[in-house]
Amino acid sequence: MAALPYKDPTEDLSRFFQLYDSLQREAASLSADRQSLYEARDDHTRLAHELRKTKTAMAINKDYIKEQKDRIELVSTHWFYGSTIYQPQLWFRGGCTGKIERAKVKLAKAEEDRPKLEQIEASLHRREMAANELVRGREAAYGRASDAAKEAKQMKEELVLKHPSNHLNHLEQHEAALRRDIAEENHRKVQLDKIGSVLKDASGCCVSVESLTRSAEKKMRDADHLAKQVVTLSLPDSGSTTTRSLNGGGKEVIKTGSLRHGGSFRDYRKYDAEGNVVLTNRPCPNGCGYVLTWNASYCCTVCCNKQGRRHGGKCERVRVSSQSGAQELWSHLENQREEQARKVEKMRREASSDMDDANRQLQSGSDFLRQAAANLSGSSGGPMPGFSNHGCCTGTPVSCCSVSAQASQLRLQADQLQSNVKNQESVLFQLRREYDRERRRLDQELKQTRSQIVDEKNRIFDALRASAMQQHVNGSHYDPPPATAPHTPPVATATVISVLPEDCVSALCLERKSDSIGLLGMVLVHAMHWNNALSTPMANIDKIPMRAYLLYLMTSMQCPLVW
Repeated sequence: MAALPYKDPTEDLSRFFQLYDSLQREAASLSADRQSLYEARDDHTRLAHELRKTKTAMAINKDYIKEQKDRIELVSTHWFYGSTIYQPQLWFRGGCTGKIERAKVKLAKAEEDRPKLEQIEASLHRREMAANELVRGREAAYGRASDAAKEAKQMKEELVLKHPSNHLNHLEQHEAALRRDIAEENHRKVQLDKIGSVLKDASGCCVSVESLTRSAEKKMRDADHLAKQVVTLSLPDSGSTTTRSLNGGGKEVIKTGSLRHGGSFRDYRKYDAEGNVVLTNRPCPNGCGYVLTWNASYCCTVCCNKQGRRHGGKCERVRVSSQSGAQELWSHLENQREEQARKVEKMRREASSDMDDANRQLQSGSDFLRQAAANLSGSSGGPMPGFSNHGCCTGTPVSCCSVSAQASQLRLQADQLQSNVKNQESVLFQLRREYDRERRRLDQELKQTRSQIVDEKNRIFDALRASAMQQHVNGSHYDPPPATAPHTPPVATATVISVLPEDCVSALCLERKSDSIGLLGMVLVHAMHWNNALSTPMANIDKIPMRAYLLYLMTSMQCPLVW
């Protein structure tokens, strides 16, 4: 901002307002300058685009001319391309001579277009440079108007700052208080958002508890089902098979091979003449120590029903040790039992781990809910209803029954926790609605306060302008109060006149509204004669405001001017 031509605005307000009005007049064209600048930029952009298109067309034309010249040169001199006999595509098109003639026609057309393109390019270049200069000029004008507007605004702010009113101070204090309230509300909004995130985490923990307990129950059921399954001997399909016939129509089938876990096996089966199995070396899967004979799955039916604790009368009770290779098959069957037991144990451990995770998730959800409830209590000014501490089920599940019972208990606690979360979410929803209402109220009040501050600053500024104009009329820098000001009506002389701005006119009218002819006070009396000011008073009467013309009439009639 340029330095003001006075030391203190209170010393010479007239000079201040002269400078201010000159800046305002310069800034009055800001909107028009902005619009003209936009139009100039659009025009410059359009011309630059057309110039680029023209230059591209000229480059294409230049390349095309070179291409046709090269083609004529190539067909005229090359041994292959200049011979028609080697180019069947030219046999019915005039040969190489016809090709050269067509190229010459194209070349002449391109060379004819070249000067037109150059002329268009030169014209566009000149117009583009002129548009660029216009843009620079309008940018400078817009910058001057913008600087003038900023300087005038700063001058006005500084003047009002030096002459504040009690009402303005009160409004500014109220504005500062509203800003503090809005900052507090913004902080409250952040806290409410954090509470919402915590409640969302608590709800997610409840969902995880449900999922983990269901998974633990399923894994435990699968483990118990697998544990109840009887392990049957499974031998590899690979191996060699030997068949030997027996007297009486029977046969023996012997299969040998390698076991999956190492070692070899010998599977022996003896069939009678009817094809029924009568003896094997496979051990009974119930682990009773007998081998399979007539029964394809167990040593006897009673052993199958009693899980090896008892045997029936038809059981042949052939010991494993009496059959060749039975011990190897017994070891293989034990390995399969151990593998099944490991699977069952793994599934139960996974179920137990899921239950532990469900316990932790429930505890985490309870902690989240406590944290949210404490924050909500701080936000609302009191404890939140519907909240209680939730304990977690502890212990390691060891059977399907215990896992099922604990899972049901955990789900019940998770449902209670979810219910409390929903209650806190409803409270949070109400707090957010209160925040929205309060924030809208504060924003509206801040907007109104700012408007009142602007109006009060304008009122102070107008009052200072009116005081400056009145001081200028009275010829003194001191403006006595209306109650103590002398009321001696001066006599109008034949001295004349300089017209005040319209806003000063309005201010002075308000100041002198009780006077009989106060409208005539809108002119300033200078030390010059009326006849010297206007040699032909009526010649420029259309350019003089009505108040000045009224003064002219009264001075012509030698009427006294009374304030």
